[in-house]
Amino acid sequence: MPMRITGLGSGMDIDTIVSDLMKAQRAPIDKLYQKKQLMEWKREDYRTLNTKIYQFRNKLFDFTLQGTFQAKKATVTSGDSVTAVSAKGSFTGSLEINVTQKATAATAVTGSIGTGIDANKTIKDLMDTGKLAAATPDSGTTYSFTINGKSISFDSATTTLNQLITRINNETNTNVYFDSASGRLAFSADETGLIDTNNDKTVDGDTIVFGSESFLVDTFMVGTATHTAAQQAKATVTSTINGLTTVENIVSNSNTITAKDVTLSIQKTGISTVSTSVDEDAIVEKIKAFIKDYNDVLSSIQEKTNEKKKRGYDPLTAEQKKAFKEEGEDIDEWQKFARAGLLRNDNILSSLATSMRMAVASEVDTGSSTYRSLASIGIETTPYVKGSKENGNLVLGDEAKLREAIRTDLDSVIAIFNHGTGADKQDGIAVRMYRDMKTAIDNLTQKAGNPNSTDDDESLSLLGNELKLLNRKLEEREVYLKKLEDKYYKQFAAMERAMSQMAAQQSQLFGAFGGGQ
Repeated sequence: MPMRITGLGSGMDIDTIVSDLMKAQRAPIDKLYQKKQLMEWKREDYRTLNTKIYQFRNKLFDFTLQGTFQAKKATVTSGDSVTAVSAKGSFTGSLEINVTQKATAATAVTGSIGTGIDANKTIKDLMDTGKLAAATPDSGTTYSFTINGKSISFDSATTTLNQLITRINNETNTNVYFDSASGRLAFSADETGLIDTNNDKTVDGDTIVFGSESFLVDTFMVGTATHTAAQQAKATVTSTINGLTTVENIVSNSNTITAKDVTLSIQKTGISTVSTSVDEDAIVEKIKAFIKDYNDVLSSIQEKTNEKKKRGYDPLTAEQKKAFKEEGEDIDEWQKFARAGLLRNDNILSSLATSMRMAVASEVDTGSSTYRSLASIGIETTPYVKGSKENGNLVLGDEAKLREAIRTDLDSVIAIFNHGTGADKQDGIAVRMYRDMKTAIDNLTQKAGNPNSTDDDESLSLLGNELKLLNRKLEEREVYLKKLEDKYYKQFAAMERAMSQMAAQQSQLFGAFGGGQ
């Protein structure tokens, strides 16, 4: 902005006069800026709700699947040879598990490599002082060796015994512990059962394999190590389904085994019985989560569609914000009121809220005469209160009734949510809402753009295109106002030049007629 020095000739406050003139000219453009702010707020509110609807729809998809309600639990009913970890799939019944062998890891314990060893000293220091037996280096002070096909090379002059042990633990598939009291090294495979002894990704060995390098043989004394071979877990699982008895022999490198989609953890040898059943608690919790998410989305929609416009509150202009700040007024509070009611009675959102309420209130053709709706399994809707955002919210009014339905007719409970294919009014409530929400999401995206989009792609939505046109109009108006302001200043500058010339002429005339004598 150019620096202007005005009013020297006239003594008038030209800046204030021009500012007042421009205020009148800026009034229409301030209205456009307020309109722009309202449109941006409206787009933001649309996008916020669209995101919430989209997230709920993703969760809703799970309720259209049969597997969501197939939660199972496994319980050990006798014996202590196994513990039940989890159960899934369709199997319901009992398993007899006869554990004949528990999986163990391969181990190797060396003879004493020395006593009084300070493991924080370098290998070279320990060798030089006779605390560790000397070995033949590869070159200089460098040694290398292999354990189960994994190679390690180190400089004994800079590597301590503790550092070397850490490298073995990190770089091989074994773990080693140094007992300073006895001077012995205890190696153990990282995993139970067969191990990879050649570094070829094949688990085919049951003992730790040490290389023949001098450091391992002469210093770590692995040649005299006592080896214990690994064992695989072995169990026989007997199950009976609809009178059909099957026997499965399981051999596993791990003590965690799976039979009939039941995951078990072997504790010891022996016989245990495990029963599987519907996990009633898990299903109830999933339905409670559905109720919570449904209420959250519906309340958020109705809060906006019921919200009334606050009369007398328009978005603040830049000048008004400046005045508010100087006077200590709460700008955020004013803007909050100015933003209210932008989505009141919005057709897209109101239609979605209606369809959601209808879906949860409708009956579904489940094939049962008892369980055909949410109300029949103890889930109720809140009473209607005019203007309340909680109208149509769900409440688990009778949890005992829900649990009874799950125990006695789980298929009908499932059908209430996921019956049908998404093309019929008798579809399950999750199927119907999943379909209706897709329509709402598409309409909201067309109206306000993708929630994850930026302002650079404004023209991809109706509101975005309107904002683009409005911004262009504002740019044109700003150019016009700048030219008008310059014009005012030029006019006042010309006036001041004329006044200065007039004053000079008066002074000359005054002097010519003997003024002042």
